Amino acid sequence: AAARFPEASLLVALGGGADSAVCAWAAVQAGGVVRAATVDHGLPASPALVASARAAAEHLGLDHRLLPAAAEGDSEAALRTARYAALEAEVRPEELIATGHTRDDQAETVLANLVRGAGTPGLAGIPARRGRWCRPLLGVSRAEARAAADALGLPYADDPENEDAARRRNLLRHRVIPVMEESLGPGVRPALARAARLLAADDAELERSAGVVPLRCDPDGLRLPAAVLATLPEPVAGRAARRALRLLLDPYPGVGEDVAAVLRVARGEAP
Repeated sequence: AAARFPEASLLVALGGGADSAVCAWAAVQAGGVVRAATVDHGLPASPALVASARAAAEHLGLDHRLLPAAAEGDSEAALRTARYAALEAEVRPEELIATGHTRDDQAETVLANLVRGAGTPGLAGIPARRGRWCRPLLGVSRAEARAAADALGLPYADDPENEDAARRRNLLRHRVIPVMEESLGPGVRPALARAARLLAADDAELERSAGVVPLRCDPDGLRLPAAVLATLPEPVAGRAARRALRLLLDPYPGVGEDVAAVLRVARGEAP
């Protein structure tokens, strides 16, 4: 009941875990046109995850594509970039890409962005919808998704990479957030997700203001009017710069230093 699916044909990113299996099941129940794709990074755990994803797709009667996508390195960012690129290349013009991100993923993202000093866009967390991407399970906890997968008899496997404490997200998931919950109570994850929703609304309003800044696409790049950027409030000007960077670096908007560099040029503080 907590899943929210847009009225569109869907390509479900089926990763082999419980969350994406439940996302695929709920997408089928929503009644739209659904197919699935699994990105294979060629990691040690990949064969088991691919087999689980195939079994889930077969269980649900879904057309299933396997997308080989070796990453440049094994960092979270490198794997995410390769995964997003593979799915973007596979999606059809009429489809949206649905992922199984849960409320727990949202809480971890907000906390990770907070400790790295992110602004409102980062603290707004994972968007429920951006471009071709949608996350229908952001209102569902990871435990609820796993319980649903078990109750429905959906095939899934656990990714051993999710236990590697060397990765920041896993450190937050298995050590930091449990300590917070032990000290502050069990509402930490829902509270972080709720903060993300509130900040996302604020960020959307600022994005609308930034959307009035004209952006011109030339053969040699993208152009923003320096005079306009120099006179706008910095939160709005920064979002206009980030919009241009996102187009250049799709799907990522660069980092804070990139935005600051654009604004310094606009103000005449750098060549």
